[in-house]
Amino acid sequence: MKIKISRTNVSPVRLNVEVKSQGKLGDRPVAFILPGGPGADHTPYLSYACLQGVADLVFHDPRGCGQSNKDNPAGYTLNTYIDDVESIRQALSLDKIIVIGKSYGSMCALGYALRYPDNVEKLVLSAGAPSYRFPDTAKRNLKRKGTPEQIKVCEKLWAGKFSNRDELLTYFQLTQPLYSVRVKQQKSPDLIYKSKQFSYEVLNEGFKNDFWHFDYEAQLPKVTCPTLILAGRHDWINDVSHAEFMAARIPYSRLHVFENASHAMEVDAAEEYFQTIADFITL
Repeated sequence: MKIKISRTNVSPVRLNVEVKSQGKLGDRPVAFILPGGPGADHTPYLSYACLQGVADLVFHDPRGCGQSNKDNPAGYTLNTYIDDVESIRQALSLDKIIVIGKSYGSMCALGYALRYPDNVEKLVLSAGAPSYRFPDTAKRNLKRKGTPEQIKVCEKLWAGKFSNRDELLTYFQLTQPLYSVRVKQQKSPDLIYKSKQFSYEVLNEGFKNDFWHFDYEAQLPKVTCPTLILAGRHDWINDVSHAEFMAARIPYSRLHVFENASHAMEVDAAEEYFQTIADFITL
């Protein structure tokens, strides 16, 4: 379905939303799955459909991504993403929701829980970070773990200077081994598909702007809902230290570190990863 988002402070757009429910939406717990990137649509997150046994699921393509409308680049912000999630919740006439964010989606999920605390039943922060300090640890990890080619291609990432999807595909091809301890570097059909679905324009805006100044660290004690924090021990871009920092400051939180996983925990430790989330939802 397409949901029209029309607020006075942003351009009106239609967002692509996919609902997976058993019966009437809202009769069971409802979990929103927030894509990362920035620039990803919902399709790489369809593996989360295995959680349907414990909750109804709401997937969406953020503005500028997938089948949602494009927008002025000024609209591709963390704040807009957060408020778009709230607009979807309202459009679906839902009360409290479970918010599950992965990577950049985790940053948005944290921001949502802080801005709309009364609307969040539970919060899952996966492979995330609470502030602009994450690129500094990522750069240190890259210097330690990365090849010269990987270090060079990441210069475009830090600067938000991908010119087209081909450049983004090259980035994914070269850095795949950093994101997963299981996936070997290869030119796979799945990788090509991912790059075609990924919005390099939205990715660029994140690294040009939001990622250098957003900061939720001082507000972490204000997160009032039960929170599950997930991290891969070998995550290069959102270092495990950021998960530990959040777990030490969010009052009702628990931390689960996957010892044999990098950023892509849902690939490196799939069974344990999804079972941990399912158990948290059913508590």
